[in-house]
Amino acid sequence: MPVEDLWPPVSTVPVFVAEVKESIAKQGLMNPIIVVRLPREDLLTHFASRALATKGTGKPSTLPDTPVINAIYGGSNRLEAVKQLGYTHVDCVLIPDFEVAMEIQER
Repeated sequence: MPVEDLWPPVSTVPVFVAEVKESIAKQGLMNPIIVVRLPREDLLTHFASRALATKGTGKPSTLPDTPVINAIYGGSNRLEAVKQLGYTHVDCVLIPDFEVAMEIQER
């Protein structure tokens, strides 16, 4: 997927990004980014039921204004690392909902 089409709902950790960036530069991306692809309204419903990154509004502060959102569930630091390395595209696993994404990440 194009990196510009991915939305990280959580902040990255600069020290970890640096480590991941070094690893990717040497070995390549070892694990794809887990992406939950949902219609915007479904994603808003998901965040409204949780206090994730909403700053009390029930809506993530950086949510893209597009009809479908590719929300990163696992890999925000990897996304930042590949951006810094100049990648324009990155391997992803597209998941239809957060429950399935949780199961995959646990495995």
